[in-house]
Amino acid sequence: MAHPPKHSISKAPPQSPETTRTSRQLSKRDQVELSRLIGKYGRSAVVEAAKMSPLPARRGRRRGEDPDFGPTSIATFVEMASKRHRAAGSSKPIEEAWHDLYTVSVDSKKQQEPGHYQRWLTTMKRKRSTVRKIVSTELQVARDSAKHLSGRLSRNKK
Repeated sequence: MAHPPKHSISKAPPQSPETTRTSRQLSKRDQVELSRLIGKYGRSAVVEAAKMSPLPARRGRRRGEDPDFGPTSIATFVEMASKRHRAAGSSKPIEEAWHDLYTVSVDSKKQQEPGHYQRWLTTMKRKRSTVRKIVSTELQVARDSAKHLSGRLSRNKK
Protein backbone atom coordinates (compact mmCIF):
# COMPACT_ATOMS: atom_id res chain seq x y z
CA MET A 1 0.00 0.00 0.00
CA ALA A 2 1.53 3.30 -1.13
CA HIS A 3 1.57 6.11 1.37
CA PRO A 4 0.92 9.71 0.24
CA PRO A 5 3.91 12.05 0.28
CA LYS A 6 4.83 13.49 3.66
CA HIS A 7 4.01 17.05 2.61
CA SER A 8 0.88 16.45 0.58
CA ILE A 9 -1.42 19.38 -0.07
CA SER A 10 -4.50 17.29 0.57
CA LYS A 11 -3.27 16.54 4.12
CA ALA A 12 -2.83 20.20 5.03
CA PRO A 13 -4.84 21.21 8.10
CA PRO A 14 -8.13 22.91 7.26
CA GLN A 15 -8.07 26.69 7.64
CA SER A 16 -10.87 29.02 8.58
CA PRO A 17 -12.04 31.54 5.96
CA GLU A 18 -10.43 34.39 7.93
CA THR A 19 -6.93 32.89 7.61
CA THR A 20 -7.22 31.94 3.95
CA ARG A 21 -5.83 34.72 1.75
CA THR A 22 -7.64 33.85 -1.43
CA SER A 23 -10.70 31.89 -2.37
CA ARG A 24 -9.17 30.67 -5.65
CA GLN A 25 -8.41 26.97 -5.83
CA LEU A 26 -5.05 25.76 -7.06
CA SER A 27 -5.02 23.92 -10.35
CA LYS A 28 -3.72 20.36 -10.49
CA ARG A 29 -0.48 21.59 -12.05
CA ASP A 30 -0.03 24.21 -9.32
CA GLN A 31 -0.70 21.60 -6.62
CA VAL A 32 1.99 19.34 -8.09
CA GLU A 33 4.46 22.25 -8.25
CA LEU A 34 3.69 23.30 -4.68
CA SER A 35 4.11 19.70 -3.46
CA ARG A 36 7.48 19.54 -5.21
CA LEU A 37 8.63 22.79 -3.56
CA ILE A 38 7.44 21.66 -0.12
CA GLY A 39 9.21 18.31 -0.56
CA LYS A 40 12.43 20.05 -1.63
CA TYR A 41 12.56 22.97 0.85
CA GLY A 42 10.07 22.12 3.60
CA ARG A 43 6.72 23.64 4.49
CA SER A 44 8.03 26.44 6.71
CA ALA A 45 10.56 27.60 4.09
CA VAL A 46 7.87 27.74 1.40
CA VAL A 47 5.52 29.64 3.70
CA GLU A 48 8.25 32.16 4.59
CA ALA A 49 9.19 32.59 0.92
CA ALA A 50 5.53 33.15 0.05
CA LYS A 51 5.21 35.81 2.76
CA MET A 52 8.30 37.65 1.50
CA SER A 53 7.53 37.49 -2.21
CA PRO A 54 6.00 40.69 -3.63
CA LEU A 55 2.43 40.67 -4.83
CA PRO A 56 2.04 40.97 -8.60
CA ALA A 57 1.61 44.54 -9.78
CA ARG A 58 -1.60 45.58 -11.49
CA ARG A 59 -1.26 45.72 -15.21
CA GLY A 60 -3.01 47.72 -17.86
CA ARG A 61 -4.20 51.30 -17.95
CA ARG A 62 -5.57 53.01 -14.91
CA ARG A 63 -9.29 53.44 -14.81
CA GLY A 64 -10.63 56.96 -14.49
CA GLU A 65 -8.90 60.28 -14.25
CA ASP A 66 -6.43 61.47 -11.70
CA PRO A 67 -8.69 63.42 -9.31
CA ASP A 68 -6.26 66.33 -9.18
CA PHE A 69 -6.16 66.75 -12.95
CA GLY A 70 -9.58 65.92 -14.35
CA PRO A 71 -10.83 67.76 -17.43
CA THR A 72 -12.52 70.53 -15.43
CA SER A 73 -9.48 71.19 -13.25
CA ILE A 74 -7.24 71.18 -16.33
CA ALA A 75 -9.29 73.96 -17.89
CA THR A 76 -9.32 75.91 -14.63
CA PHE A 77 -5.58 75.50 -14.09
CA VAL A 78 -4.73 76.64 -17.63
CA GLU A 79 -7.04 79.65 -17.44
CA MET A 80 -5.63 80.79 -14.08
CA ALA A 81 -2.01 80.22 -15.11
CA SER A 82 -2.51 82.07 -18.40
CA LYS A 83 -3.97 85.04 -16.49
CA ARG A 84 -0.88 85.07 -14.27
CA HIS A 85 1.44 84.93 -17.28
CA ARG A 86 -0.53 87.70 -19.02
CA ALA A 87 -0.24 89.88 -15.93
CA ALA A 88 3.51 89.22 -15.87
CA GLY A 89 3.73 90.46 -19.48
CA SER A 90 4.35 87.16 -21.24
CA SER A 91 4.12 87.05 -25.03
CA LYS A 92 2.77 83.46 -25.01
CA PRO A 93 0.74 83.10 -21.80
CA ILE A 94 -1.33 80.08 -22.86
CA GLU A 95 1.68 78.05 -24.03
CA GLU A 96 3.46 78.83 -20.77
CA ALA A 97 0.37 77.81 -18.81
CA TRP A 98 0.32 74.43 -20.58
CA HIS A 99 4.00 74.01 -19.80
CA ASP A 100 3.33 74.81 -16.13
CA LEU A 101 0.65 72.12 -16.00
CA TYR A 102 3.06 69.66 -17.65
CA THR A 103 5.80 70.29 -15.10
CA VAL A 104 3.33 69.89 -12.22
CA SER A 105 1.49 66.80 -13.44
CA VAL A 106 4.23 64.69 -15.10
CA ASP A 107 7.18 63.15 -13.30
CA SER A 108 10.70 64.17 -14.30
CA LYS A 109 11.60 60.81 -15.90
CA LYS A 110 8.70 61.07 -18.35
CA GLN A 111 9.63 64.68 -19.10
CA GLN A 112 13.03 63.48 -20.36
CA GLU A 113 11.49 61.25 -23.06
CA PRO A 114 11.70 62.76 -26.55
CA GLY A 115 8.31 63.73 -27.97
CA HIS A 116 6.48 63.14 -24.70
CA TYR A 117 5.51 66.80 -24.27
CA GLN A 118 3.82 66.96 -27.69
CA ARG A 119 1.86 63.74 -27.08
CA TRP A 120 0.83 64.95 -23.63
CA LEU A 121 -0.15 68.36 -25.00
CA THR A 122 -2.40 66.80 -27.66
CA THR A 123 -4.18 64.67 -25.06
CA MET A 124 -4.65 67.56 -22.64
CA LYS A 125 -5.98 69.93 -25.31
CA ARG A 126 -8.51 67.28 -26.31
CA LYS A 127 -9.68 67.01 -22.70
CA ARG A 128 -9.87 70.78 -22.37
CA SER A 129 -11.92 71.14 -25.55
CA THR A 130 -14.39 68.60 -24.17
CA VAL A 131 -14.78 70.72 -21.06
CA ARG A 132 -15.22 73.87 -23.13
CA LYS A 133 -18.11 72.22 -25.01
CA ILE A 134 -19.78 71.24 -21.73
CA VAL A 135 -19.28 74.66 -20.19
CA SER A 136 -20.54 76.49 -23.29
CA THR A 137 -23.67 74.32 -23.33
CA GLU A 138 -24.29 75.07 -19.65
CA LEU A 139 -23.78 78.79 -20.26
CA GLN A 140 -26.23 78.75 -23.16
CA VAL A 141 -28.85 77.02 -21.01
CA ALA A 142 -28.28 79.59 -18.26
CA ARG A 143 -28.65 82.48 -20.74
CA ASP A 144 -31.84 81.02 -22.19
CA SER A 145 -33.36 80.53 -18.75
CA ALA A 146 -32.34 84.09 -17.78
CA LYS A 147 -34.02 85.50 -20.92
CA HIS A 148 -37.11 83.46 -20.20
CA LEU A 149 -37.16 84.60 -16.59
CA SER A 150 -36.58 88.27 -17.47
CA GLY A 151 -39.43 88.10 -20.00
CA ARG A 152 -41.78 86.74 -17.38
CA LEU A 153 -40.73 89.41 -14.88
CA SER A 154 -41.34 92.24 -17.36
CA ARG A 155 -44.82 90.89 -18.12
CA ASN A 156 -45.66 90.73 -14.41
CA LYS A 157 -44.74 94.40 -13.85
CA LYS A 158 -47.32 95.63 -16.37
